[in-house]
Order: sequence, then structure tokens, then C-alpha cells
Amino acid sequence: MTAISSFWRAMPRPALLGLFLFFCAGFADGALVPFFPLWASGEAGIPVGAVGLLFGCYAGGELIAAPLIGGIADRVGRRPVLIFSSFGVGCGFIALFFVHGVAATAIVLILTGMCESVLHPTILTAIADVTAPSAHPRWSAWPE
Repeated sequence: MTAISSFWRAMPRPALLGLFLFFCAGFADGALVPFFPLWASGEAGIPVGAVGLLFGCYAGGELIAAPLIGGIADRVGRRPVLIFSSFGVGCGFIALFFVHGVAATAIVLILTGMCESVLHPTILTAIADVTAPSAHPRWSAWPE
């Protein structure tokens, strides 16, 4: 138990924040994705056959934005990009509560995916910024 405690105390604060953001994003994806088809067909009036297409919209948003917005983090800084992308993902999932139909849901999922795509690489870069290169595998599971 003391090894775990010393691990958390030795972790740089930005790396600890990054780990927390990773946990939140992973939890949101893991908790919401299994229930998405039930919500889509029951509440949003989306045909079951379109659910896979909507998952594709989410992934497409990630694919579109990753190369474009990653450069923005290098120009304006990691913190504003992390705040904006975290806020965007949260607002996107909240917006799903209010949308109905395939088109509106697709737009919300594309925008949410765009915000999500920036979250993971920016967190890893922020961890790399505050740790020595020899410590990267320990703090972010990067191979050397």
C-alpha cells in the first residue's frame, strides 16, 4: 500500500491531472457507448440501422480533427486546448440529451469526436513536458 501511495505523491501534478482526464474520458466512453443504441432507438427516434453510422460519425470527427487541432496545441499551449476539448466533450454528451433524429445526432457526434481527438495526445504531450525522457515509460507507458 505504501508503494502505491509513494507513486501518487511522486507523480508531477500535470501528469496527475492528465491521468485524471484520461480516466474521465475513458469512463465517459465506456459508460455511454453501451447505452447509446438503447437511447438512440428509444428516446431519439433513430432507427436501429443508423446506430452504426452514428458511431462512424463520432470516429470520423476524431479522424478529421486530430491532425488539424494537434498543431493548435503547439501554438497556443496545452492548457487552453485541454480545457476547450474537455469542455467540448462534456457539452457534446450533454447535447445528445436534447437532439432527436439522425442528422442532428450525427452533427453533435462529429463535433464531440473532434473535441475527443485532441484530448488524448495533448494529455500525453503535457505529461512528456513535465517528466524527464527516461521517465516517460513510467508516467505514460510510452516505449523508449
